[in-house]
Amino acid sequence: MRAWQSLVPSDFRREPWIFRLDGAAGPLDTVSVHGRVFLYGSVCKPHDCAGNFVAFLLAKGGGEAFGELSSDTLGAKNRYFGTADAEVRGLLDKQLKE
Repeated sequence: MRAWQSLVPSDFRREPWIFRLDGAAGPLDTVSVHGRVFLYGSVCKPHDCAGNFVAFLLAKGGGEAFGELSSDTLGAKNRYFGTADAEVRGLLDKQLKE
């Protein structure tokens, strides 16, 4: 979780559903990216899910994380957290579309 929280830009740290991933969530999956295993999922803003999602990849064992925010309320569309290459961006995009 520390890796995730260090990625979240300061202007979104007051949003618990983004900073702590404290929102409505579906089941977590595991995926392998670049030879590492990641927890893969998304959460939405409680009581305002429509148009307010964050997708994430958190390395099992810590140390690395990636995310993508799409929020109508915050005016952020497809804002990536971390240095996401094309493979990571594809996974995050897919999670936001589901």
